Amino acid sequence: MRALVVTLEHDASTSFSGNGVLARALVRALATRGVDVFVLCATPRADDEADADDGTDGRVIRIPVPMARWHRLDRRSAHDAFARGCADARVVERVRAFACDVAFAVDFTSVRAVEAIGLRAGTRVCFCPFRVFARLDGSEGDAHAVYERAAVAGTWMTIALSRSDAMFVMERLGGRGRTRWTHPPLRRDAAREAMMRDDGTRRARRYVSCVVRPSEEKKPHRFVAMCEELARRGVFDAKDGGAPLAPLMCINAEVKSDYARDLRRRFEACSPNARVVDEFLGTRALGDVFEETLLNVHPPSYDSFGMTIIEAAAFGAPTVMHNGGDVGARDLLSADSDVSCFDMNMEASASEQADVIETIINDPERIHKVAQNARLRALKWDEDAFGEAILDIIREN
Repeated sequence: MRALVVTLEHDASTSFSGNGVLARALVRALATRGVDVFVLCATPRADDEADADDGTDGRVIRIPVPMARWHRLDRRSAHDAFARGCADARVVERVRAFACDVAFAVDFTSVRAVEAIGLRAGTRVCFCPFRVFARLDGSEGDAHAVYERAAVAGTWMTIALSRSDAMFVMERLGGRGRTRWTHPPLRRDAAREAMMRDDGTRRARRYVSCVVRPSEEKKPHRFVAMCEELARRGVFDAKDGGAPLAPLMCINAEVKSDYARDLRRRFEACSPNARVVDEFLGTRALGDVFEETLLNVHPPSYDSFGMTIIEAAAFGAPTVMHNGGDVGARDLLSADSDVSCFDMNMEASASEQADVIETIINDPERIHKVAQNARLRALKWDEDAFGEAILDIIREN
């Protein structure tokens, strides 16, 4: 089988979200199952008039897009420039010469790029919404639904990351009868790094962490408000001469929005022990953070999956997530009867959320058991299992 993977975000050196991480995992997962893979992706450039072949290494074509529109995956991202670059005659010639049997378009931002190429008749194109933007609140959700309905209608199959997303695509975006879903995997380098360490679930851990992207749809302001309340209660104060519990938050220094700046200001002010991680974390560094994390907090009410939930689990850090069932990682962590995560109403007040966190941290045996279960679930669903699941969907349809 020959597969084309089209994704706005791909390269590790320029990735800024879990979508890029998962795009690379998809490529590896297919390749390890014997699939011949060709990648078409974007790369940020200050000048979007740069050579469309820049960076091509034979199996990857990188389309330059404006730097000012990088760090976004929504309708205000560089998807228009990406589609224009994919229509370049040199790009079209190379992609058509590859003669793929199936194409995977990651997010609606890639579907127009696939259309611009004009693949040969009969090529099966799978729309892979690593995030369903139509589920955003209010007018933004409505605006994105236009793009995503077109993506569903214009492709052969939609492959979602969760049961919740699959149901939404079928019921709201016209995908009934042509939508499947499968869990994303723990990426290979994270799995290897985690297995090199002991499970660490008995190790003294000092952080209550939040590692989501500092953007409004990920709702990190909920975590900040909760930490402000926990700090007010003295939860982050030293006790009995031991090292105090501390809040930790990832706020990438390259994200310069007013929202991110305000988050950082409030978070750093909430406790003298607050730690901000503002640099990109490689696998080992991310493992170090999670290995010191007592609880990982995932604040959005909805997330297509939540890759960092599974990464945290692999390193022995269980996650507190919304109890509404719309965070995709819950599907994976709830696949058997063992409890592998903690529930909390992320739409409740900061005071109510702080009550839940205090109850959890005061029960170390419960944390240990949930952490063990979560780690086993995370390590079991690897890229090989994911690749086979994707190919099963293709073969069976």
